Amino acid sequence: MSRTGSDDERRVLQEAEIKARNDFTLQAMHQQFERLNLQLQEMRDTIADQNDTIAELRRENNVRPQARRNVPHAPIGARDPDLYLDWERKVEAIFDCQNYSEGKKVKLVVVEFFDYAAIWWKKLARDRLQEGQAPVATWAEMKRVMRKRFVPSHFQRELQQRLQTLKQGSMSVDEYFKAMDMAMIQANCTEEEEATMARFLNGLNKEIADEYVLF
Repeated sequence: MSRTGSDDERRVLQEAEIKARNDFTLQAMHQQFERLNLQLQEMRDTIADQNDTIAELRRENNVRPQARRNVPHAPIGARDPDLYLDWERKVEAIFDCQNYSEGKKVKLVVVEFFDYAAIWWKKLARDRLQEGQAPVATWAEMKRVMRKRFVPSHFQRELQQRLQTLKQGSMSVDEYFKAMDMAMIQANCTEEEEATMARFLNGLNKEIADEYVLF
């Protein structure tokens, strides 16, 4: 066989290999795009379902305004972290009295978003969709993203500092316990019961703490 014939065969084989690799790459990319499109569609469907539920809840509110205790309007945009945290506690109190699913909790809060709050939420949902993140699906996650946006980091540090340095002082034991409970809620502190008891005893006035230890 001539050298020219061998070169032609090698070239044909190389071209065939390149074509096969390209076809494989294109097929893999096509499958990846299909998976991404499916994920995006699932997210769009979730958001659409959420919007439908919100619309339904709004209609229920118009028909039966006294049927349940409404979640208060979110004070987003007031630039007052204490006001936001007070709102968060009120919402928590309502949810504690109801057997709502996590998804419904999110929707009930979103229903009460108006003006800047509604604009912020819509942008957040759009950004998460574009970044391939799942929609906010739980009340705990919703609190996290809201605190991140509307409670400054320095204020969070102040809340932690308040909790760490809280002492009974001139308060009664009951007042001190309530103050500590409030500080833990504001600081979003979750810990084991034993750790909370140790924190409580450590902040009591010494003469009272000694009585608790003896008891």
